[in-house]
Amino acid sequence: MDQEKKAEEERLKALQGDTMQMRGLKHMIDNRFKKKKENETEQQLVRDPWMNKRREEMIDEQAKIFLEFQKKEMELREQKEKIRSQNLTKLNFHKSEIENNQIDLDMKFGQSEIC
Repeated sequence: MDQEKKAEEERLKALQGDTMQMRGLKHMIDNRFKKKKENETEQQLVRDPWMNKRREEMIDEQAKIFLEFQKKEMELREQKEKIRSQNLTKLNFHKSEIENNQIDLDMKFGQSEIC
């Protein structure tokens, strides 16, 4: 009976995708989606030549498209600024870790020379 139950549990786990291969596949897919999100922030908007006109010279449809373009441009700028700020915070954290490690090493080697 126990062997049958174990076999049934293993079969159910395999169907549910709780195998090492499925976990690896899920991990790869998750990283792929993270990279896609990063690539979205790297996109650049292309400004059409007609967008350089004054608003009075634009047709209503062009004015709407131009406002949407400006909105996307602003969102992209804010997103890049947010990422830049996060990266700067990480950089400062790592710099302080390096300084602390240098101090610790100096103390260890400085004390060992004295002995």
